[in-house]
Amino acid sequence: MKKIALLSILLMVFAVSCGKKKKKHRKHHKKDKVAFVEKKKDKGDWKKIDADCSTNAKSIETKTGKKFKVKCPAGCKDRTVYGTDVYTTDSSLCAAGIHAGAIGKDGGKFKIKIKEGEKKYDGTKRNGVESRSWGSYNYSFKVLTKD
Repeated sequence: MKKIALLSILLMVFAVSCGKKKKKHRKHHKKDKVAFVEKKKDKGDWKKIDADCSTNAKSIETKTGKKFKVKCPAGCKDRTVYGTDVYTTDSSLCAAGIHAGAIGKDGGKFKIKIKEGEKKYDGTKRNGVESRSWGSYNYSFKVLTKD
């Protein structure tokens, strides 16, 4: 009888301690998730991107109408860009920002918007960046303004 009572107590202690750990983990996870969303969102549904020189829109999101505030480091002018004013989503965001005149070679902040693809993209040389021509592509982005 004593063994059954002892076993029951041990099972209850084990069940209570397991339950507390699970609740604690869930609360911690929810806090992390909320903080992550708050860092990404900005007023007006703009998502922030801390880009490096090789970051392109295709690696972030290619849903038409999505808007982003892009922050670029210095030294990104020698990356691949396809198009003029409207760029393929596999173009370097930062190099496109320099090409469009939204930022200088020392980096900075600007905005983009994802668009439907174009039938063709014309290459030009602007602001020290030479963009390439390209044919049809699924999605595009337009450099909107300085941030």
